Amino acid sequence: MTAQAIVKKWNDVYTQKLNLRTAQRYLSALSSDGKDGRAVLEVDTECKEWRYYLRLSEVAGWLMTEEVALIQALSLQVVKDTFSGTVIEGLERHLDAALHLIEGSGERKRLRDRIRIVPDGIGRLPARVDHKVLGGIMDALGSSQLLRVKYAAVAKKRESSRDINPLGLVAKDGTLYLLGVEGLTDPPVHYAAHRLISVQVLPKRAAPREDFDLDRYIYDSHQLSHVLHSEMIRHQVILRVHTRSLFHFKERPLSEQQSIVESAEHAPWAIVTVSIPNTVLLKPFLASFGPDLEVLEPTLLRTQMAIWCSESAKLYASLGAQSQ
Repeated sequence: MTAQAIVKKWNDVYTQKLNLRTAQRYLSALSSDGKDGRAVLEVDTECKEWRYYLRLSEVAGWLMTEEVALIQALSLQVVKDTFSGTVIEGLERHLDAALHLIEGSGERKRLRDRIRIVPDGIGRLPARVDHKVLGGIMDALGSSQLLRVKYAAVAKKRESSRDINPLGLVAKDGTLYLLGVEGLTDPPVHYAAHRLISVQVLPKRAAPREDFDLDRYIYDSHQLSHVLHSEMIRHQVILRVHTRSLFHFKERPLSEQQSIVESAEHAPWAIVTVSIPNTVLLKPFLASFGPDLEVLEPTLLRTQMAIWCSESAKLYASLGAQSQ
């Protein structure tokens, strides 16, 4: 910006007016070398009217500590990875400023180089989301406008178009989910962003959902695990778990409402009781423990697990016959 442009911007915002000569004096001081090294403003003297450029990497030291810079660098890297490499506007500039500050501290630089945050799961690659689709979702969420989406439903093997009120965007295990509703009282629908063929921000304000709290919804849906029924009812699930696999439940409980009972009488088994909703991921999770876990209650879940495991065992029946 030129000195004249800075004065105009100042006087448009503040009641205490700034004259051009004072602004030039301040800019001259900021553009000279000081005891802390090169000033935060660089001067382009090739033009008739000097132009001043704010060096964000230098001013970062005024606005954040090294600890904050480290947290910001790690956080922004997670954001970039979460959004499939799509760079949010201004992200790279702020990341550069944080990294510049970290470079000046050996300890913070070593922490930056030796700390990584990776998603949960077995390491599948994240689903690819079209950058135009993601940009449209961000625009609709930021402006609270209706969004027209064209969605490819995998289960129904067909495409559909609908106008929705976007409520939030949630990243989980490599997938981005757009939460939206068509009616004011409808339960939220999870639209996988990579299945959105196109989105269009409509020139119409979305109706506010005062009853919807995104964090509460994530908690009630067991971390957005796709509850099987519209009502997110929690069920008491009782499991018999072998002690060699019990550490999974001790170290990472299924919910805050979980208890574990161990006794010498029932060794090497323990009883795990937990209150959780019935979700799409519940049966696969329980089945992953194989012979180390048995569902005792509720009866319906026990029956479903028995059928599921029996069907899986049939796939390996021929292998068992060969070994005999």
